[in-house]
Amino acid sequence: MHLLRRFVTFWVDFIVGDAWEVALGIAVALAALWFVIHSWGGQAGLGFVLLAVILGTSWIALIRATAHARNTSG
Repeated sequence: MHLLRRFVTFWVDFIVGDAWEVALGIAVALAALWFVIHSWGGQAGLGFVLLAVILGTSWIALIRATAHARNTSG
């Protein structure tokens, strides 16, 4: 059981890391896309939506990190 806990802890730390909002945004986007695909059956163009969400959440996290770094360094 200890090995399983260490394995899960490693992957949570690796995926989430310092930017939990990125991991949450991508998880929500994946869940929403899964719901859309299974409810309406549409798949055309949804990969671009996922890409836009990943880039958007990464951009927001980058802006927040640089703003935080500017505020703490000066």
